[in-house]
Order: sequence, then C-alpha cells, then structure tokens
Amino acid sequence: MIPPEQAQQSVWYDEDIRLGGTWWKPESGKHLVTLLNEGVKKPTVFKDKKTGEEKPTNQVSFKISVKKEIWDWDITYAKTEQSLFGQMLLLARHWGSLTGKNITLIVKASKTKKEFTIEEALPLMKKTPESNEGERHP
Repeated sequence: MIPPEQAQQSVWYDEDIRLGGTWWKPESGKHLVTLLNEGVKKPTVFKDKKTGEEKPTNQVSFKISVKKEIWDWDITYAKTEQSLFGQMLLLARHWGSLTGKNITLIVKASKTKKEFTIEEALPLMKKTPESNEGERHP
C-alpha cells in the first residue's frame, strides 16, 4: 500500500502538470542549465502505464534556470553513474556543491525514452566497454 502522503503528492504533481505547472521537461537538444539549489530528496509515486500499478520511488527536486526562466526539475534515483542521477552525483562530489553551477545537458529523445548526458560529468565517469564505443585502439 502507498503511504497517503506519497499518494497525495502524486495527485498534486499530476494536477500541477495538467494546469501548466513549473516542471521542466527537456526536449531533444543541448541545454545550458543553472542549478539554483543543492536539490531536495522527495518521495514520489509513478504509475505504470500498462498495468496501472503504482510504484513508490525517490527523486531529487532542483530549482533551475534555463534561458532566464525558473523551473522545478526532478531527477529519479538510479544506481549507475551513467544515469542522470549518477552524473549529478559525480558533479556534486567533484565540485563540493551544486548551487550556482552551470551544466550543459544533452538530451536525446526517442518515442519511448530519453537519454541524458551532462558534458561536465563526462571526464569524471569511469571507462566502461559501452563508453569506449567508437574509439580506435591500435
């Protein structure tokens, strides 16, 4: 069972989006994003579109500025450093603080998913076989 405070938050989030809320949903392309805070952990609930099952999870909610507009931007917790959450964690460790920092976010979107890359996190990421694609070795 989903705790009532999480279900209520989901209702308000959905309603805010429906009414044209302040949540930023980046489209494909390159975006310069200024992080205005460190991010705040918040529980949330996602509904599976196929089954209707509700799944509680955690997100980090940021206040950001994109093209001089202020937005809320939520990032879902993930386990890999290649994830958006992992890239933000690498930057937080490296910089010591995220507040006031600029990131360059590259978004590649298809009909079914979005891929996020933060340019500033690339040099901090460990090399994996997937990240070596396209490199030539003698």
